Amino acid sequence: MTPEEFVQSIVDLVVKENLEIYKNLFNTTNKDSTRDLYWKEVLTFYQGLDESKRQVLFKIIKQIQIDTISNIFGILDGNSMLEGQLDDFDLEYNGQRLNDDLQSMLIEITEE
Repeated sequence: MTPEEFVQSIVDLVVKENLEIYKNLFNTTNKDSTRDLYWKEVLTFYQGLDESKRQVLFKIIKQIQIDTISNIFGILDGNSMLEGQLDDFDLEYNGQRLNDDLQSMLIEITEE
């Protein structure tokens, strides 16, 4: 797996697949049948939105997913440091180093 394939796989799994899961949950879950108070509140909010506002909500969720991945990649690449972190991370797969430019690749892939 190349670094580019790794980044694309993360985008496919975390952003694309999870966004579809969220859309499905929001559009098919009956708020009256759920016992989870958080989901009742979220579904009530969602159901009060018109279609254009629902689309905006999903754009916000997608951007949050991308920003979160970017923050993690920034840590792995050495662009950001965790509190108490003394050394850089080495992310490898089958002996090939993956990190160094993950954050830039993510930005490039998600801007397409």
